[in-house]
Amino acid sequence: MFTNAGNGQDPFAIWGVPWSDDANWAAHDPYSLAPKLRGTGLFFSAGTTGRPGPGDPDVAPWDIGLLSEIAVGANNRDFQKRLNELNIPYTAHIYGDGRTTGRRGCVRRARCGRR
Repeated sequence: MFTNAGNGQDPFAIWGVPWSDDANWAAHDPYSLAPKLRGTGLFFSAGTTGRPGPGDPDVAPWDIGLLSEIAVGANNRDFQKRLNELNIPYTAHIYGDGRTTGRRGCVRRARCGRR
């Protein structure tokens, strides 16, 4: 959320302010809405360490994009666990160092987990 703040964008523009706009956040929470995702093609990806990876050669170690991967990675692991509990298929790319690079990063590293 705060990655956009560094670019001069309003981090609350999409879902509102956490805690004061809880209803809007809950209405868009994939973890809570997971049962409704059955039949939807799902792909999610995130790093987990907050350290630069092979695709981040010129990034400062305190880059907000890297640091946010720690939280995003933890959330994605929780989401992955929830989908497993519900037996909902997905494709996940949860990796260590680096930040989310989309499908290209998944193919390049060949470490996608498919369930």
